[in-house]
Amino acid sequence: MTLSRGRTAVVTGGARGIGLATEAMPQRAWDQKTAEVPLGRAGEPDEIASVCTFYASHMSSCMTGTVAEVTGGRLM
Repeated sequence: MTLSRGRTAVVTGGARGIGLATEAMPQRAWDQKTAEVPLGRAGEPDEIASVCTFYASHMSSCMTGTVAEVTGGRLM
């Protein structure tokens, strides 16, 4: 995401419990994948959107070149 005055930020998302992530994967495999996440659950789209909203707001005006991992604690 490119912000004003050349500021940049990256938001990475982990497993989310929507769409193809859950439809194409057997339940047992999905349960195993979410068990690997320290928070014990998949993230929700609005949780990633909240981080994007923060980066787009004045609250992050002194931040640039950052990476926010919205992964529930699971390392990418």
